[in-house]
Amino acid sequence: MERILRCPRCNTLNPPESKFCVRCGFDLDTFFCKKCGNVARISEEKCPYCGAELKSRYVIPPQPEVPLIKDKKYKLISDSPTIIIEEVNPNLTRTLTEDDVSRFYMNYLMLYDTVETESGILPVLKIQEELMPLDELWSKLDDVKKLEFLMDLFNTLKKGKFYVYNNLDEFYVSESLKPYISLRAESSAFFEAPIDWAKELITHLTGATDSLWEREKPRIIKETQTLEEIINWLKELRNHHREIQVEYFGMSDKGPLRSINEDSFLITTYNSVKSFKDSKLNLFKGLFVLSDGLGGHEKGDIASKLIIDLIERELVKQMVSENRINLEEIEKTVYVVNNIVYARNTERKEAREKMGGTVAGVLIINDEIAWFNVGDSPIYMIEGPEIREISHRDVSQRIAKAVSQAVGIRPSSSIDIHKGLIEQRSPEFYLLMASDGLTDVVSEEEILQIVVSEGSVESKVNRLLQVALGRKTRDNVTALLLKVKKTDLIGEPEE
Repeated sequence: MERILRCPRCNTLNPPESKFCVRCGFDLDTFFCKKCGNVARISEEKCPYCGAELKSRYVIPPQPEVPLIKDKKYKLISDSPTIIIEEVNPNLTRTLTEDDVSRFYMNYLMLYDTVETESGILPVLKIQEELMPLDELWSKLDDVKKLEFLMDLFNTLKKGKFYVYNNLDEFYVSESLKPYISLRAESSAFFEAPIDWAKELITHLTGATDSLWEREKPRIIKETQTLEEIINWLKELRNHHREIQVEYFGMSDKGPLRSINEDSFLITTYNSVKSFKDSKLNLFKGLFVLSDGLGGHEKGDIASKLIIDLIERELVKQMVSENRINLEEIEKTVYVVNNIVYARNTERKEAREKMGGTVAGVLIINDEIAWFNVGDSPIYMIEGPEIREISHRDVSQRIAKAVSQAVGIRPSSSIDIHKGLIEQRSPEFYLLMASDGLTDVVSEEEILQIVVSEGSVESKVNRLLQVALGRKTRDNVTALLLKVKKTDLIGEPEE
C-alpha cells in the first residue's frame, strides 16, 4: 500500500506528490520539533531553534537477511546487532493492517509502523530500552523470574497463528523482559511453528546439571505437543521454588566442670506434601530453639526448659497454620513467654530462686527462614567459605561476660528482641545455634572448618562438642546445626 502525506498542522491526508497541504497550505516538507514546537525542515538533522535531534530511530525484529528498504519514509542505519532504521520523513503514513502478527506487536511490543522491504512488509518497533542477547538475560535472572519470563512469552505466542524466526543467536530482550522476536504469517526455512520454536528455546537454555530443569527437559521436549502443556510444566517447576531440604541435629552436654546442665534446646518439624497436576511438592516447617539458663541462678535449668516449652507451645501454632512467616508474631510470642517467666519470678522472694535464660531460635516455613534472639547465645550462618554471626549479642559493656538482656528477668517493655529474615545467596548453607560453653573455647574459624568439612550434620555437631569438652570448657555446651538446601530449579550451568 502506497504511503500518503499527513499534514502535521491540520491532520489532513494528502496525495504523496503534494508539496503543500490541500486544506491549510502547510509546507509538507516541514514538521514541528517535538521538543520546542517550532517548524523545522524534514531534511535537517537538528532543530535550528533548540538543537534537539529531529530524526527518530526504530528497530526491526531480526531477519534472516538484512532487509533492503523500499519505503521512502525510512533508511537503514545499522544491521548489527539489531536492525535499526531512521525515520526520514515523519509526514508519510499509512494505515496499519489487522492480523495476528501485527496484533502481537501492538499488544506485546511497541509497534510504531510497518516498513516496505524487498522481502515484504516488516514491523517497525519503538526503542525505549536497551536490548540484550537472550543468553545474557538468562544469566541475570533468578530461577523464578526465568520461568515467569518463559510463561509470559509462551502465553502470548499461543494467542495467534504465526511462525517464529528460529535463529536464537538473534533473539534480543528488553530490560522490561519484552522479547524482540520476528514473526511471519507463513512458515518457511527460517520460520517455524511456535511449539517447535519453544522446544528449541528450552533446549538452548541451560541450567545446573542436577537441576529439575535439566532433568525434566528431555521428557518435555519429547512428549509435549502444545504450548499449553509447556506452560503447565513451567508452572509446576515454579511451584517447587518453595521446596527446601533441611538436615538437622542438636546435642548438649553439662561440661566437665558443671554439675547440672542449664542449657535446653528444641527441635520440632512438620512435613507436608502438596499435590499438583503431575507432581508433588514437599513442604517443610521447622522450629529450632536454644536457651541457656542464666548463670548464677539456681533455677537456670528449669528456666531454660520452661522457656523452650513456652516458645514451642506458642510458635508451633503459627508454624503449622501459616504458609508465611510473620516476624511480628515471633516477637509477640517471645514477649508472651517473657511475661509468663517474669510473672513467676515476681512471686519468688529470694533472688536466687528467680529464673531467666537466653533465646536463640530459627523458624522455617517452606522457603522462608527467620532468626530471633535475646541474650548472648549466637546464631551463625555459614555459606561457602564464609561464617558470619546474624544474631545480636546482648552483653554488658561494664562487666565481662555479663548478659544485659534475657527472657524472664525484666518486664517485656524493658527487653529487646532481635529478629530478621534470612536472605540466602547460595542454594546451600548452614545455621548454627550455640551456647557460650562452645563459643568461649572454639573460635569462629574453627567452627567454619568443622562445619564445611566432609561428613553428616550429626558428625559435625559431635566434633564441635568434642573440641569444646577437650578444652575443658567451664560452662554447659550445646550446638544445634541446620543444613539448608533449596531445590535447584534451574541454577547455573557448569563452566
